[in-house]
Amino acid sequence: MSTSAASYIDIADGDWPEGKTCAELVALFDDGRALIAKNQALNPKVRELLAFAERRLSHKIKREYVDHDAIVEARKLGIAGRRSTDDSKMESAIQDLIGEAQALRASDIHIKVGENITHVQMRIDGFLTKPTTWTADYGQRFLAASYSMADIANKAYSPSLYLAARLAPKAGRDTWAFKDGLEAVRCQYNPVAFGITAAFFRLLGTIDTTVTLESLGYEPEQIAVFDEFADRQNGLCVVSGITGSGKSTALGTLITRQMRQEQEDGRRRSYFAVEDPPERRLNGVTQLVVPNTETEEQRETAFAEALNAALRDDPDVIMIGEIRDRITAKLTIRAAITGHQVWTTLHCISAHEVPLRLVDEGVDSASIFRSDILQVAVAQVLVPMLCASCKVRLVDAPADVGLSHQQRTHLAHLGDEVCIEGAGCARCRHTGIKGRTVAAEVIRTDPAYLRFLEQHGAVDAKEFARNRGEPSIADIVVRKVMRGQISARVISKFMSLSDLARHQPSLRVVS
Repeated sequence: MSTSAASYIDIADGDWPEGKTCAELVALFDDGRALIAKNQALNPKVRELLAFAERRLSHKIKREYVDHDAIVEARKLGIAGRRSTDDSKMESAIQDLIGEAQALRASDIHIKVGENITHVQMRIDGFLTKPTTWTADYGQRFLAASYSMADIANKAYSPSLYLAARLAPKAGRDTWAFKDGLEAVRCQYNPVAFGITAAFFRLLGTIDTTVTLESLGYEPEQIAVFDEFADRQNGLCVVSGITGSGKSTALGTLITRQMRQEQEDGRRRSYFAVEDPPERRLNGVTQLVVPNTETEEQRETAFAEALNAALRDDPDVIMIGEIRDRITAKLTIRAAITGHQVWTTLHCISAHEVPLRLVDEGVDSASIFRSDILQVAVAQVLVPMLCASCKVRLVDAPADVGLSHQQRTHLAHLGDEVCIEGAGCARCRHTGIKGRTVAAEVIRTDPAYLRFLEQHGAVDAKEFARNRGEPSIADIVVRKVMRGQISARVISKFMSLSDLARHQPSLRVVS
């Protein structure tokens, strides 16, 4: 007896008459063959189902009467074959969606599975696209399949659990691959009220060694601060920002830039990285893996073991992916105290809050405020850039562009190169926006600054830094508006337009 699992028809699934009842009595194949349990030849439900099959398949059914065990085995093999085919199709669908997002230069994909429908959106240049829709069932199967494709994941997939995973194909193990330029996809799956699951896929591009700090958006005097830190044998540089602000990209660019400069100078240092999980490949860096764990306590222990292992290998430079708990914070400071140059990231909205956050995470305040361990604190945001092909100078814009006369008067003091979004063109997908740029504050956390911060707080410390030539994020935003790089409308998200005059001293570098 020969049956093909790929041609099996699951009569329990769909509108087959009495399909669920007959699924254990009949095995039907799309070539017109049917295996029928020997004692069911005259069963009216079986006869009705076979008559329906002849009409649907448009040919006469070839009946073969077999033992009941043969029906069970044929169904088992048939369902397995269908699932294998479905999994392959879903795997292709996942690759297609990620490939589409990559082609559109999307930073992430949002998938929200509701009770009846799934909404899918992409974030492009900082803005979410209009949602496309799937069925809720398809959305759930899509998310389950994406989780099963992960190379790093914790627990088994369940829509009722908070889960994290990473998609990164490995040669010799996976039959699928990303297009060039995409290193991995970081996935977060969250159960939600009034729905089922909200998933977030962050696309992690490969670190492009041709990308410079200048092209990311850093200013010359800020890059000089990084160059000073690069010459240090020990100390800590913290790059902070909210989720999606480009911290990991900035950190990878800083590390690869420093290694390249050292190689050009004929000196090499040992670089190690401890990340949970590793996101991008950093050539020349030994990237240690933190094993998958079931609990947060186990994760902290595994991270500590990985960092201690790195320290035993006598590295010169250590990159720690992110400070997100007390254990990581204390180990990061320990690595810097014991003679290593350390780079890391932190969730924080201001560079001036970084020292305070480290103390909040359990670091001894003396290690921050009365030592030279913390050398540089950075905070950055990503700001949408105007499309160079269709942007409009504000002096040439019509009156009805959504800016009041008073607002335009304030902005007029910034010069004739100030622009706003145009009507859009093919180059920017008719949005007026093309790409994003970093707006950052880079602070030398020297003893004078740290004493002032400890005594007066973060707000006054920002003015202290500005007065000695270290511009704030708002200052950098205004500079980029003056150059025509970003829309004048963006300023109001960072400061009141009436405060523009107060920011003039920090706007020296405009060209």
